[in-house]
Amino acid sequence: MTPMAVFPALAEPITVPVSKLAASTIADAGLADADCAVIEPAPDGAHVRAATVDEQLAYEQAHGLGHVTYSLEEFLDELDNE
Repeated sequence: MTPMAVFPALAEPITVPVSKLAASTIADAGLADADCAVIEPAPDGAHVRAATVDEQLAYEQAHGLGHVTYSLEEFLDELDNE
């Protein structure tokens, strides 16, 4: 048995808090100002990028971290009406 665990290949994108990533990954992916990141499968392993607003909201809702009272579209409509 090797000292490092072997993980299966990433099958689909996952969203994680940036704080869970290594400092070098945060710097390499330019995530210093991001709250969440998406790790996506790629032919050469994985690709890390900042999560979109919708991806971050979905992550927060799935983990009970936030409560959306209305959609982003409704919010933008409110801004346009002011």
